[in-house]
Amino acid sequence: MTRDRKRFVAAIRTRVFMFLRAWSLGEHAGALGVLDSPREGTDDRAWMPEDLKCALEAYRVEHGPIRFDPRRATSATPTSRRSKTPASGGSNRC
Repeated sequence: MTRDRKRFVAAIRTRVFMFLRAWSLGEHAGALGVLDSPREGTDDRAWMPEDLKCALEAYRVEHGPIRFDPRRATSATPTSRRSKTPASGGSNRC
């Protein structure tokens, strides 16, 4: 597969998009299903759905929702103008 650079890049892009799409929708287990598990014999630990949930909450506080529509680049609000506090006001276990 890596001999065909175009196909390889397309496969990686598709996999990243699938992960980001599921993650942005709060489908944390589905997002993890797109990823490979850590290799045996390494110190890497597998991500858990709760880890992704916390990461998504932190991302949204800083950047707002993840957008996939064509206008996403032109409609983004600079981070410096956004409130840094979560809109929900709920407790954060992350």
